[in-house]
Amino acid sequence: MTFFANSSSKYGNGTKAPSGSLKDSQLSNQLQLYKSRIAARYRILKPSRIVKDIQEKVWISAKIDGELWFLVKKEGNVALCAYNGRVIENIEITDEAEEKLKDVGDIIIPGELFSAEIDSKNTNEFGGKEKRPRVHSVSKVLADGKLSCQLGFKAFDMMKFKDDVYSKVPYGSKLKTLEKLFNNGKRVTIPPTVKGEGAEDVANYFDEWVMTKKTEGLILRNESEIIHKLKTQVTVDAVIIGFGERANSYPDLGQMIVALMRSNGMYHILGTVGGGFSDDDRRDWYDRLIKMEIESDYKLSNKHGTLCRFVRPEIIVEIKCSEVVAADSKDNPKRRAVLSYQNGKYTAAGQMPLVSMVHPIFQREREDKTLDEANIGLNQIYSIVPFESKDEKPDIKKLKRSEIVQREVYTKTTGFDPEDAKSISEVEEPLLLIKTIGNNRLKHFKEAGITNLDQINEENREKLLALPTSSEFYVELWIEQANNLNQENIRFAGNFTRDSDGKLNKNKIKIFDLDSVEAGLLYVRKYVLIKTNKEKQDERYPPFVLFSTDFSPNRALPVNTSVQVANNKENAGLLIEQWTQKNVKKGWKTV
Repeated sequence: MTFFANSSSKYGNGTKAPSGSLKDSQLSNQLQLYKSRIAARYRILKPSRIVKDIQEKVWISAKIDGELWFLVKKEGNVALCAYNGRVIENIEITDEAEEKLKDVGDIIIPGELFSAEIDSKNTNEFGGKEKRPRVHSVSKVLADGKLSCQLGFKAFDMMKFKDDVYSKVPYGSKLKTLEKLFNNGKRVTIPPTVKGEGAEDVANYFDEWVMTKKTEGLILRNESEIIHKLKTQVTVDAVIIGFGERANSYPDLGQMIVALMRSNGMYHILGTVGGGFSDDDRRDWYDRLIKMEIESDYKLSNKHGTLCRFVRPEIIVEIKCSEVVAADSKDNPKRRAVLSYQNGKYTAAGQMPLVSMVHPIFQREREDKTLDEANIGLNQIYSIVPFESKDEKPDIKKLKRSEIVQREVYTKTTGFDPEDAKSISEVEEPLLLIKTIGNNRLKHFKEAGITNLDQINEENREKLLALPTSSEFYVELWIEQANNLNQENIRFAGNFTRDSDGKLNKNKIKIFDLDSVEAGLLYVRKYVLIKTNKEKQDERYPPFVLFSTDFSPNRALPVNTSVQVANNKENAGLLIEQWTQKNVKKGWKTV
């Protein structure tokens, strides 16, 4: 036990402690809160938008490729602490910090912990020698106490100084204090920082520091404490192996599942890509991919809780993302499924380390690329962020089978007197009943002389196509829905409401088939409690999983699902009790 940590092991001449070791719970909460708040304040800035988005003076700092740690002094003791509770004490870097901070009181300073040959005469102000620091080097140095002298710390902010909270102090004042504290520092310094006049200076330093690979990127701060992160973007070529659908009244693409090829020919899932598509693109991709659907014993759900479809690995696409990261918040390597593709079917081969993409965007199809390791291999990523086990085979574990330990299904049938249902002719604005028509589109229709559902037909196709942002896809949809709404057995319930700006709101309108109304509508809510039996084989599995489903036929998204986890049966029981109190009320019956 040390001053800061409740458990530790020898590291270099000092000690290090794993996640969760920080004794001071108040300090731990402060560090975690800073991490969550600072992450929310960062805005990704593309190089192409420098001129448009930077219109004032900014402080331009080099972004050091390291891990977020905090230099902490408390009651005369100095340590490096991470937000997840790791602690480093009494090594070269903390000894230097202790000397620098000997004349100040308690202090908390966020910064980047990086790795470099700091004793080398060729080490530059960015922390590198011939190459810039890389974040993956930090974990290697932390694993070997003989390399403790290679750790450096670039202080970029202040949380607490001389018992004062510094969160609202202007950055310019913080910078002056940091420069004074760490002047002529060797291991503990501040990142190269200059005051820029605007976009031109930002562009110049981006070329001078980032494009020459001296640093990973730039951090830009203005007087309003808005923080931009400016980096070169990462592009990667990957193969589409599946897709998910959006929750619409018509089928279209929600996100692509893309994968890279390992040296043994297996496909390693890189992640999902949902940005970069127009509505027409999403419909076209759906129509194309649905014809390529194949069987897979590996299942993956989309964000709506429905299962994704898997397709033949044939189409290669280019993806752009702001960055890739190889570890989670606890510094555990991110792991993703590796799939074997044989005889027209995917089979899960195991989980292996791979990076996650941050803000992935679809760019284009790469018809010039071929389906081989040279074009869609792991080296594209490994050259940027080396990760574990690149050349190893998947670790295939025979996991114990899960079991259902509790399951309940509840239903409720509702309806209303058909006499209360109104015909479509009684609607204030019948065109608004078409799902893709809102107030702005309604204005376009009226300007074209189309004021009722009967006018949305084949005879007016050219007029419909001439509407702003119209397309063949939308015209087909409008005509189909207008025909459906004009059927004799269609009724509606509820009334339009008006927003504060006077626009009509159709959220309270419900459309029914009269035959269904007479029979009543069936609502279903259920839960399943699963005991995984896998937590001792793989720590990523929770002991218990509670999966719940809520089906409502009138809702825009009829099926809602949720997943909760529990570390023991008692806590699982509490989750079920809370779910039941919230969802099972008057009128619901057990099936």
